[in-house]
Amino acid sequence: MRKEERLAREILEQLGGPSNISDVASCMTRLRVKPADPSKVDIAGIKKIDGVLGVVEEETLQIILGPGIVTKVANEVSEITGKSARLVDEEDPDPFEGLAGRTKDDLNKKNATPFKLFLRRIASIFIPLIPAIVASGLIAGITNVIIRSGADPESTIVQVLNLIGWGIFGYLGVFVGINTAREFGGSPALGGAAGILIINPGLANITLFGEALVPGRGGLIGVMLAAAFIALLEKRIRKFVPSALDIIVTPTVSLLITGVATLFILQPVGGFVSDMITKGLLGLIDMGGIFAGLILAGTFLPL
Repeated sequence: MRKEERLAREILEQLGGPSNISDVASCMTRLRVKPADPSKVDIAGIKKIDGVLGVVEEETLQIILGPGIVTKVANEVSEITGKSARLVDEEDPDPFEGLAGRTKDDLNKKNATPFKLFLRRIASIFIPLIPAIVASGLIAGITNVIIRSGADPESTIVQVLNLIGWGIFGYLGVFVGINTAREFGGSPALGGAAGILIINPGLANITLFGEALVPGRGGLIGVMLAAAFIALLEKRIRKFVPSALDIIVTPTVSLLITGVATLFILQPVGGFVSDMITKGLLGLIDMGGIFAGLILAGTFLPL
């Protein structure tokens, strides 16, 4: 029996059987199910299943399986139960009604700690980018292997592979800006524009306070600051702009103010934070050890 089929059958057994499932969905990492009778569900039993990383009891029962395998398990559950498995975004509102005996207010209060909210925002920004980052990283790695094997770095095929593999990393700030603005309730396109303010090569031609600006300074921390700023500013400005002028005035004023704030405040702040984190990581590297490598890997993207 395949691992995915085994997982699906064991999970369904703890959920009260296939007949107790009224709806099925999956996102990037979680299998989301709505049991017809929640009293038949054995949460402790689900957590003991080999391959289950955790269980979240919110508006739906969310079984954490990890990226990749979750879609396959959802398909197996769909075949066994006869219920169509829907694919939803990680940040989308829950696709089902609440579990019996749980109110939405109680759940929100339980899970609304500042630290949890912070982690959810970060996850909502970066998790949708994982497929593109993984694919591009693998292609870039394969290209390096080809070059080290003796291929001409100037050949057309190598240049094409480099273009494909490294393209997203050059514009990652745009994608992060889009997701950050969406997370803070702003227009995704304006978030992308805020990201461009940080990575635009034209920054090198601008001198402020006697120093030339550095494209990319502040890294993704600067991008997130700029995108969050423009999202919050956009919502504030929209309250005072007439509906007839909203489509023109709100984004224009938001982008103009954000551009100035980014160059004078947000990018320098992001750069300072990134520099401090980098210095701390370099100190850890000097100390060495697995712990240092773990922290370095976890902080690579934001820097």
